[in-house]
Amino acid sequence: MKRLHTMYALLLVVAMTFTVACDDSGTEVTTEAGSETMAGETMAGETMAGETMAGETMAGETMAGETMAGETAGETAGETAGEMAGTEMTDDRVGPGDTDAVSCAGDYCPSARLSALSLPGSPEEATAAGCRLASAKNGTALGGLLALAGGAVDTNSFVQPDENGEIQLILLNHLAGWATGVSGNDAGALTSNFYTGNQEAENDFSIDPVSFDESGSPIIFFENTMITDGLYSTPASDFIVDLPVADLPLQLVLSQTEVTGFVTTDDTGFNMTEGVLGGYLTKDAIFSLIEGISVACSADMPPSLCDTVSSVLTGDPEADLQTLLLVLGGFDSAVAADGTTSACAGDSPDCNAVSVCILLEMSSAKVTGVTAE
Repeated sequence: MKRLHTMYALLLVVAMTFTVACDDSGTEVTTEAGSETMAGETMAGETMAGETMAGETMAGETMAGETMAGETAGETAGETAGEMAGTEMTDDRVGPGDTDAVSCAGDYCPSARLSALSLPGSPEEATAAGCRLASAKNGTALGGLLALAGGAVDTNSFVQPDENGEIQLILLNHLAGWATGVSGNDAGALTSNFYTGNQEAENDFSIDPVSFDESGSPIIFFENTMITDGLYSTPASDFIVDLPVADLPLQLVLSQTEVTGFVTTDDTGFNMTEGVLGGYLTKDAIFSLIEGISVACSADMPPSLCDTVSSVLTGDPEADLQTLLLVLGGFDSAVAADGTTSACAGDSPDCNAVSVCILLEMSSAKVTGVTAE
């Protein structure tokens, strides 16, 4: 009975904190699989959905009903989730024009740091912001998971300097292959490498060695990234996002992840506005998430949040899976073995994933090299 009351209380927090519209349309939507690879780190922030704002962010605010970036004013965020589930969901944004030539120098030029992250609050807001996932929910279920922390989470604080000037989560992005003196349209296919970073100075960062695998290659990378008329776009790949909620890291292993956004260059590196990261949290990834929480809470000095989480998660993986699915609103997508994705109703046997969309921005940063061990 105590567990039942706890479940109801948790779901009430989720409902009050993150109101997410849901349409269980069974209409199938299929997208093509992209490239390959592993990934690995973190995120945070709040941006204004649907408006083109040259690098400006507004923490905690989202505006549905604005025109979608790069589209005509006649297309609005008012399309329902069911309508979106019935059409092919591709990134239809168009860049504003070619970038200036890269003017920085160094082995890791041009680079940027993750400087803002947010979660869309409804499928309409997600659509307006550029989320294009094979799901009626369009990637908006993640807020329920963050409610495990006991209420609303300011994800933007993860990537902003605190009162001591320290940044909790440093994620660096280097566009390898973009040469100095070359514009985005002339750069050709690039490799977008992501690294966990350490702060050396106000805007100088080094790469944490954990960002590389045993062979010395980046763990997080997107080959064949293109910058077309200022629009950054990657093929689909896997990505790992560590969300440091309170003192309990929640690791999300996302499949078939794509990243898009509008890019400009400056003397330091590159900047991204209206960035969108969309992927899928599969059943196996949820089991991995549960295992990670269990390991953290079994440590000699467990995070304080474990007191709250342990009242909900029992240690039985199957039971805990069902609990987290209640929090997340159930499966809303299917990820096939060949990488294709499709929208589905939660009671379909093909449903095996929760769609996730994260809005982001990046600010130009100088990467000095790899942190000395």
